Amino acid sequence: MNIIFGIRGSKHLQNVVTEQLSSQWFRLPKTKDGKETFEPVSQCLQPINLYSYAVPKEYANQVFTSLKFNNERYTYGSLKSKMALGGMRKAMGLQPIPKFQPSSPNQLIPLPENLMKFMHIFPIGIKEDVVSVDEEGFLKERI
Repeated sequence: MNIIFGIRGSKHLQNVVTEQLSSQWFRLPKTKDGKETFEPVSQCLQPINLYSYAVPKEYANQVFTSLKFNNERYTYGSLKSKMALGGMRKAMGLQPIPKFQPSSPNQLIPLPENLMKFMHIFPIGIKEDVVSVDEEGFLKERI
């Protein structure tokens, strides 16, 4: 069984909780030759994280390319997966990832390629900054 849950709190406290969960073993009852024994079974705690990465709009192409996004329609897996990502995007007030010009390799963010192949990074959407002018005439951007 997979139990999906969220954690909100300081990073330190989250680490304490996840370390405890990761170190647990469970005793699975097993009958062998009419005798009941217990077999130790480990668990697998896999984080599912959402991140908001605030960068200047001028560097969006560099980030999209570094995270290996592509210019195809961002729909992954089954119809349920497509609907879930679309629903998540709508609930968070995001727009779809726009078409972008891939950045050249020398402009990419240096991410560890040997580890990136073991992760699935999927785009959800973008949110434009709110731009306003303060009373002194300065341009202000906020997320």
